[in-house]
Amino acid sequence: VVDAKGAGVAGASVRCLVPGREDLAVIADRLPLAAEAAGLPSGSGHALGRTRMTTTDSSGRFQLADMLPGRVFVEISRAGGVPYRSGALALQPGQRLELPAVSLPGGVALTGRVVDDGDAPVEGARVLITAAPGGKAGAGGVDLGALAEVVAVSDRAGLFAASVVPGTRQVRVSAAGMQDQTQTVTVSASAPPARSEER
Repeated sequence: VVDAKGAGVAGASVRCLVPGREDLAVIADRLPLAAEAAGLPSGSGHALGRTRMTTTDSSGRFQLADMLPGRVFVEISRAGGVPYRSGALALQPGQRLELPAVSLPGGVALTGRVVDDGDAPVEGARVLITAAPGGKAGAGGVDLGALAEVVAVSDRAGLFAASVVPGTRQVRVSAAGMQDQTQTVTVSASAPPARSEER
């Protein structure tokens, strides 16, 4: 993971997950050889864990070992930067996959507050921020359609915050027992933070 000048970014968060799922099954120890696996009693296996997470080292590098074969996504984020999400990656048994360098562009803070019909704050609402249909590229010609969707969760006061690229964004807010709300906002580097509310 690198910055705009190509220097490694330390401390960026890296997450690997199965498409459409919050958890990624992982094997905590080494994979057995086929002959060893055949000799194991029925029902033997490895415990499955949560989504794999790590952080980049001082040179911006990271490694996630002992992944199960299959399709996965890699998400990378850091404070003040717009998150990155890879396309689906296919991991083969015994394969070592090296990703190309990922540059995380600086972002603009998009903040808001989620409230109900009585103007009470809604905690735990999911806020999904994506490129708006037909939206234009932001400053610097960044292609909004190529950027990761950004997800934020409201706190006890109903507040949420996320870093996004300037441009036209679509904000979808959902919470248990409430109707989803979607609105389009224009985010400018020089404008006050846009806000989104659900009622």
